[in-house]
Amino acid sequence: MQKFGDYLKILRFEKSIKAAEVARVIDVSRAYIAAVESNKQTAPSFANCIKIAETLKLNSSESYRFFSLALQSRINDDTLSFFHHLDSISESKTGSYLDHLKSS
Repeated sequence: MQKFGDYLKILRFEKSIKAAEVARVIDVSRAYIAAVESNKQTAPSFANCIKIAETLKLNSSESYRFFSLALQSRINDDTLSFFHHLDSISESKTGSYLDHLKSS
């Protein structure tokens, strides 16, 4: 499964954006971006992910994947397992549990 840091690095290369530029936009060190891209650090905050997405000029499918992977990187594996389990139970009855939470 692809991780957030791997995807961020791919997007940067595809869009010809240097890591130093991403670091500058969210006011962090280049070393922090390197740690994120090597999956040693979780994704930045939601606010900083928005700034990165704007800098990279992501299209809707890239944005969806970018934010999905960011969320996964910030949630521990046990919590993520609960969401996957709830989705597998609820999809047959009421749709996605996450969709249910949004409508509550």
